Order: sequence, then structure tokens, then C-alpha cells
Amino acid sequence: MHYDYAPSAGFIRDIWIPAQPVVVDMMVALPSSSEPPRTTDAHESETQRNADTQYGILRQNFVVPGYYVRETTVGFHYPERWVLDQSYTWQLVPAQFWPRSTVLNPGFPPPPVTAPSLGSGSAQPRSVPSLR
Repeated sequence: MHYDYAPSAGFIRDIWIPAQPVVVDMMVALPSSSEPPRTTDAHESETQRNADTQYGILRQNFVVPGYYVRETTVGFHYPERWVLDQSYTWQLVPAQFWPRSTVLNPGFPPPPVTAPSLGSGSAQPRSVPSLR
């Protein structure tokens, strides 16, 4: 259960979530280096062009910005922030409030919303394959 607002509470601390470098490898079709042979049959040239397509890997580096999480006596406030989603596009995630565990609401607060492949937030870049 999460709230879109933070109830009044006592401040405990600000927790720094460091920036996360992400490396995304995508397979892309490379442009042909020579002109395809000219033929009179369009179907034949299309078949030959598809068979000769060469692919390469395009490596892109992203850095998901760091942010502070405010811990209070009643829960955790996550600020509005930018994240990479599962299709590696940027999304602005709205601010969220996650209450602390209580008898009626047991357990720790869930982690902030990020792409599952980003891992635990270590400073090492991750290589993420993409089939775009």
C-alpha cells in the first residue's frame, strides 16, 4: 500500500541513493558498403538484400541520476525522479510515500521503482542486452 502524500511525521534522515551507470547493447542493421546488383525482378533483389544484411552492436551508456530518500518516523518519501524503464526509455516517476511497517502493515518498504535489470545500485556499470 502506498500513499501519494506524506503524513506529518518527525524527520529522521536523508538517505542518498547513488547514480547508477547502465550500459545497453543493441543489435542494429549496418548499412551496406556496396551497391546491390541491379536486377529486373524486384522480389529477387529484396531476397538478396535481406540475405546480405550485416548486423553490429551499438553500445549506449546511460546514467540514472541519484536522489535522496527522506526517512521519517512514519515512513519513506521518494522524490519525483527520472528512471529507465524496461524498454530503456526515460520516465518521470512521481513522488511516492511508503509507510513504515506496523502491526497492520508488516514488512519493509518496497524498493523505489526502477528497471529490474539495474540491480542493487552498485557503482559498477551493467551490460544489458537489447533486441530492438
